[in-house]
Amino acid sequence: MKLLIVLVVLCLGVVTLTEAARPVSTEVVEKLKELEPVYKKLQDKVISEVAGAKLATATATDTFYKGIIADKETSLTRSIQLEDDMTYQFNGQASSVDASCLQMLRSIVDMNMNVAGFGYTNCVNNVEAGVKAELDRVYKLLQVDELELFDISLLDVFKGENIISNPAKIIAKLNEKRSQIDGISLTFVTDINAAVNAYSSRLGDMQNEYKSCLLCNESVLKGSFASTKNQLVQTCLGAIILTVEAGRLASMNVVQRLKELEPKHAEIKNRIINFVYSAKYSLAQKTGEFYKQVISTKEGSLANSITLEDELFYQLNHQTQAVDSSCLDFLKSIVDSNINVAGVGFSKCINDVERGVESELHQAQKQLNVDESEIFYQSLLDVFQGENVIAGPDAIAAKLQKKAAEIDAFTSDYMSGVFKVVEQFSSKLWDLRNGYQRCLNVNESVLKMAYDVSKNQLSSTCLGSIVNVEH
Repeated sequence: MKLLIVLVVLCLGVVTLTEAARPVSTEVVEKLKELEPVYKKLQDKVISEVAGAKLATATATDTFYKGIIADKETSLTRSIQLEDDMTYQFNGQASSVDASCLQMLRSIVDMNMNVAGFGYTNCVNNVEAGVKAELDRVYKLLQVDELELFDISLLDVFKGENIISNPAKIIAKLNEKRSQIDGISLTFVTDINAAVNAYSSRLGDMQNEYKSCLLCNESVLKGSFASTKNQLVQTCLGAIILTVEAGRLASMNVVQRLKELEPKHAEIKNRIINFVYSAKYSLAQKTGEFYKQVISTKEGSLANSITLEDELFYQLNHQTQAVDSSCLDFLKSIVDSNINVAGVGFSKCINDVERGVESELHQAQKQLNVDESEIFYQSLLDVFQGENVIAGPDAIAAKLQKKAAEIDAFTSDYMSGVFKVVEQFSSKLWDLRNGYQRCLNVNESVLKMAYDVSKNQLSSTCLGSIVNVEH
């Protein structure tokens, strides 16, 4: 029932109208206002946890690459020192040692180094295939659940419902929605964190396997050089000298270039993951603000409509006994029917905006998910495929130069694309918000026009009078 404080001044015919009716309809809006921050908190939690897991994966990959590069540098340095030692032995032999014999040994040393280069390529190719397979496993887990969360709508509770004639059904749907959100399991957070930890552990195992592969390669090379030293003494009748000097600068430059490129490679991953996280967080923020504005706008429009109804009912309830009561009853039924029709209008407005925001959000989220995997699969080690760090270091160095340029270009294009997605989403929300406001304005205008007709019928047909109402 309405609680009305009425001041009747007989000479002026003025009354005061206070509290609005339709408390169950207004409760729908209150429920929406309570539910929005709960949904927003869940979104923020999921986005943050997934981004954290992706960053942890990128960090583990970065640590792995650093270890691989360091191991390669150490092993290559030792192999080159072995070669340097042999070269110095040849260069320091007395003139009495057969020159043609020494030249043949030089060729054997060079060929053995080239064979060792194939060994280095085999080691790095194996580890590259392994890390790609592990990334496949962990990245699939990192893609789970995030999109599902964005697909939850707060406004679909109005589909097929009328906030005026049957608000209780919408409240029941909102309670169900709250249970759905509360029931969303966050166990996947534990799952993805466990997956990242397992990924780090398996990378550690692969690094150990890589070290073993390198040591085996060095051991074979060392055995071949020991044989060559023996040939130097036994066949060429030379002598062993104890001083060495450095060589193979081009091969070592490949490792140096890898060391320079690796931090950039890691930084780009972190920047893109953080940038995508910020973009997704921005989507959640903008969606949250949008929902708040839609709810607030709906609350205002609903309050305006209920006030119109309250005022008209007050007119009908405060007529003199001389006015035909059956005529007033017909008008009351018309007023009630008109507000129910307005309820249909409210549903139409909210359904239109719900479909619009759902479509735009799904499209924006899908666009933000499209290419992120590309940066996860940016490898540093594929430059060695089909190459030989000993026999052809220049080809690897050229590939590394090209990779650096590709990373720069990819990052620029990627970030520009992400920024554009968020910008377009924001613009679309603005259009939807304006369209929603226009829809509500039309709905209110139609209702007011209908009530103006009822007021005219009150005075012209039922022969009642218009009572002035103070707010």
